[in-house]
Amino acid sequence: MLKNSVRSGGWLLAEWFRPAHLTGPYDRMGPSRADRMVPVDEVRRAFADEHLASVEAVDVHLQEGPHLTGDAAVVRGIVQAGAS
Repeated sequence: MLKNSVRSGGWLLAEWFRPAHLTGPYDRMGPSRADRMVPVDEVRRAFADEHLASVEAVDVHLQEGPHLTGDAAVVRGIVQAGAS
């Protein structure tokens, strides 16, 4: 599991596409299926035993190379491992 890759007290900064990306006014990039995306509540549940500094659904403009540029629906998380 992702949270096990961080030492206790360490920080995890992560970003995932969220399912709204498929149905909203976003550019077509990233995963093409909702089961490959992550809802905000799933992130909160997965890290419930950790210190959630921030977990939020945001609309962003990505510029991460020629195939990952445009408007997107994402979940951004900042979690401190083992600090609950």
